[in-house]
Order: sequence, then C-alpha cells, then structure tokens
Amino acid sequence: PKLLKKLLRSHPWNFAIRRVALADTGNTPIYGFTNEFAIPSDVLRILDTNLLDDQSWVVENNSSGDRVVLANTAAMSIKYMKSITDTTVFPPDFEEALSFLIAADIAYSLTNSRSLARDMFTLYKAEVAEARSFDGQESSLAEVEANEWTDVRF
Repeated sequence: PKLLKKLLRSHPWNFAIRRVALADTGNTPIYGFTNEFAIPSDVLRILDTNLLDDQSWVVENNSSGDRVVLANTAAMSIKYMKSITDTTVFPPDFEEALSFLIAADIAYSLTNSRSLARDMFTLYKAEVAEARSFDGQESSLAEVEANEWTDVRF
C-alpha cells in the first residue's frame, strides 16, 4: 500500500483525479484564515482549487489532528489525487511500473543482490516515464497565454 500511494502521488494520473466540494467544518481558524474545510480521507494530493489566483489557501492539521484546508472563502472545491485501491482501474503501464517498484523494494531482502535491486529500480524508472508519457497524452493541450513576460522576446 505505501508504494502504491507513493506512485499515485508522484504524478497526476488521469484515472486517479477526482473533484469534490469540501465541507466547512464550522471551526474558525485561530489566525490567518476565516474558514476551515475538511479534507476527504482518500485525498493523496490536492492539485487545484476553484479559488482565484490571488486567494491563498493552506493544508494543515487542526486542533483535533485532522487534515484541513484553511482559506478565506465561504465555499471551496478541489481537484485532487485519489487513493485508489481497486486495481481493475489501473492502466497496464501503471500496473507494470508498480510491479517494478515493488520488485525494487523487496529485491535485496529476498535475494541479497544489490545489483538486482538496482536493475529493478532502473526498469521502474523507464516504465514510469513511459506510463507518464501515455497518461499525459490522454488530455487536450494546455493553452499558453501570452502576456508581457512571454512577449518580451519579440
């Protein structure tokens, strides 16, 4: 499970991205922000929010020890990486990368061979690079906005 979470967190995999509106906890943060929102337990990493660029937010633990988002807004939605345990939704290249990561992790303890562990990690890096490449091709291209900074070369 720890290696699966590590691999899921390492890249915004399309199959693991979810969106959700966060629930206000009703608690008022001690300082810096006006509202506290509960983070669902399956959130591995927050990728984006519906807040404007000038609206700040932060992930912290509240006084009860729960992970929360603090922000100066009455409502908040997030785009996040979900902790997925249903292996039937994994793309084949993600499965392969995960298997090499697990092999690299256990290779030395099973075989006492550092070279085998290194080989498995090398195979993992190659497979995860390919998996990320395929995953990145499954969405439209992001538009590059022109501004004074990008236009300065002209």
